[in-house]
Amino acid sequence: MMELTINGQVYQFNAGIGFMRKMNQRASVEYKGTSLKRDTGLTYLVADLMDGDIETLILTLDAMNEGKDPRLTKKQIEDFLEDENTDIDKVFQDVLDFLKKSNCTKRAVLDIEKAVQEKQEQEKKEQQKKEQQSQ
Repeated sequence: MMELTINGQVYQFNAGIGFMRKMNQRASVEYKGTSLKRDTGLTYLVADLMDGDIETLILTLDAMNEGKDPRLTKKQIEDFLEDENTDIDKVFQDVLDFLKKSNCTKRAVLDIEKAVQEKQEQEKKEQQKKEQQSQ
C-alpha cells in the first residue's frame, strides 16, 4: 500500500489485480494471423509515467485510490499536482517505485526499464560508431 498526504489527509493507494485489469483494458494488441488480442494498457501506462505524462499520473492515482476510504476526487488530485508546493517529480518517482514493488505490476515496470536501458545502450554504441567513422 502506498500513502500520500494531501491537505493534511492521508490517502491510500493500491496497485492490485483490479488496478492491473482496469489499466490493461485501456489498450490491446492483436496477435498477427489470429483474432486473439492481448490487453497491454499497463505497459503504455508505465511508459507514459516514465515520460512524465501528468494526465497518466492523474489516471493512475485515481485508479489506485479506487475503493479506498477516504476517496480522492480527480479534482483533488489535480489540485494537489498543480500546487506549487508539490514536488511532482517525486510523486512520479514514488508512483513508479510503488508499481515496481507491487506483485501485480512489477514485471511490467521492470520489463520496460530493461527495454529502455537496452535501447539507450544501443543508441550509445551507434553514436560511438558514427564518431569513430568520422575521424
